[in-house]
Amino acid sequence: MKIRMLFLLALLLLASQGCADDDDDPAPPQGPPAKGQRLLGIDVNQAQGETWNQAYAKASETGMDFVTLPLNWNSIEPGPDDDFAFVPSGDTCLDRKKWNRVAPAGSVLETQNRALVFTEGGAGTGDGIVYSRFEVDGASFAVQVNAALNAANNDAGGYNFALILSFTQDGDNGNSAGPTDAYVAIVSTTSGGTNYLSAAFCDLGAVSTPATVAVPASAPTLRIRRSAAEFVFLYDGAGSGSFATLHTLQRSGLSASAFGGPARAYFYFGNSASAAVDFAVDDWKMTEGSAVWDDPADRFITGNGFDILGAAEAVYGSLSTGLVLSVHSINTVTTEIPSDLEIITAGGKADFSDSLVIDRFKLFLDHVKARTPGVVYRAVSVGNEIDHYLGTDDGAWTRFGAFAAAVLPHVGTVFGSGMPAGAKATFGAVQDPAMRARLVAFNASANAIFITYYPLNPDFTVRNPAAVAADFDAMISAFSASPSKMIHILEAGYPSSALCGSSEANQADFIGNLFGAWDGRMDRIAAVNITWLTDVSQATVDQWEIYYGVSDPAFLAYLATLGIRNNDGSEKAAFGRLRQEADARGW
Repeated sequence: MKIRMLFLLALLLLASQGCADDDDDPAPPQGPPAKGQRLLGIDVNQAQGETWNQAYAKASETGMDFVTLPLNWNSIEPGPDDDFAFVPSGDTCLDRKKWNRVAPAGSVLETQNRALVFTEGGAGTGDGIVYSRFEVDGASFAVQVNAALNAANNDAGGYNFALILSFTQDGDNGNSAGPTDAYVAIVSTTSGGTNYLSAAFCDLGAVSTPATVAVPASAPTLRIRRSAAEFVFLYDGAGSGSFATLHTLQRSGLSASAFGGPARAYFYFGNSASAAVDFAVDDWKMTEGSAVWDDPADRFITGNGFDILGAAEAVYGSLSTGLVLSVHSINTVTTEIPSDLEIITAGGKADFSDSLVIDRFKLFLDHVKARTPGVVYRAVSVGNEIDHYLGTDDGAWTRFGAFAAAVLPHVGTVFGSGMPAGAKATFGAVQDPAMRARLVAFNASANAIFITYYPLNPDFTVRNPAAVAADFDAMISAFSASPSKMIHILEAGYPSSALCGSSEANQADFIGNLFGAWDGRMDRIAAVNITWLTDVSQATVDQWEIYYGVSDPAFLAYLATLGIRNNDGSEKAAFGRLRQEADARGW
């Protein structure tokens, strides 16, 4: 042992002498620090003619650690009044998850052009039926539906369709008239070329039709509302958005026990007097009340070509790349809440603090994790750029803060202890003193800080790419009271359009400055996600113009040129710079 120690000491002496001899030699150049525990992400999107796998392979050239899955809450859990137009064209799972559908032999009941279409096989073949897989309830509630009848196939007249609220029937016999049956309905008929709507009800087997009116169109919107005192039968025959009262039925004249509980919505359609009838229904809404599901799992979409979580498991479950889950309860300027949970306060904002909203969101998180067991999650955000929607409404901030305080601990329970969890806010909120105070208070319940970062001026022209370091310092300073909470920059982008005062060279410089600033602040900034891999299509920009309600050319150019590749897949200078900077640090 002593000999070995002497040998080591001799080596150290030789090394020190060698260093002394080289005092006048220049120091070797210092490279950037290694990546360490930092995480790099890219929002992967496809170029023209490219598959997602090809885009993913291209992004992987940078050594990225994660990609982001943006997920609207109501895309997985649409509420009962998220209408048929919500889903892609073609046959859909949304219909089947929300509605039981019955088509008699020889008839066809299908989804076409984002509406449910029924074509009767011939006279006497029976009614097509759609009935809800939930009941509506509450002190007051209302349901409505749009229906369009193809009059060309209805020359013979007769019964067309009926909206029914049944208080006693399950299954496909909601319009029977037995001694225990109780329902209210609006019925459409045609006679002599004129369309009529009738208010009808069945009170324990006693059927009555107290009112009938002629309507000018074959595409009415029907609505039935129940309150504590009455049923109101309403219609909009002209499609103007203005409802007329067909009839008011006082509940005092009805069997109290039969009409006081929850009701199930039915829609019947067909025409026994006609050779065939074509009819389409869409825009079904539960405009008031609450939903009680027959099977709570029916709230979630799981099949028929619209299974986002199934696709996520199939794609990401087999990859080593992690996933940042960005759930949009708030999505910039609006909410993505299941429609039956959209409880609007006097200030015009959704009440996220409602216990039902909180409980349902926790169940939603349970569902997401259960459907994606193979995915490696890196972080979970429960709102996207929340400051845009919450604005200066302190009450709205307080209510969303209560929501976050309740659901963020559940993220750890479901996705693993220590999982970074919070909600994304813009760097603009960090820059504004009043908004910064709200954001700091909100993040008291988060274990990580999530920021989106696009260094722009108010007119959507770019700031100097060299501003990154100072901006990172501003983020760190804003949350200096919580040094243990790491900052995740979950969107970082810089447009290349000349309309924004930028260029591909400026965008590449931004990438270089981003890494340079991150090197010196890796003790506070855990992750950076680059938005986007590829410039989006003009069609997507057009959709965003409608979504945001902004037509400023610089704003649209900013959205259109955030990619580090062009829409045709060719690389911009920023892609090569990203690959270079990442490689230099060991990604």
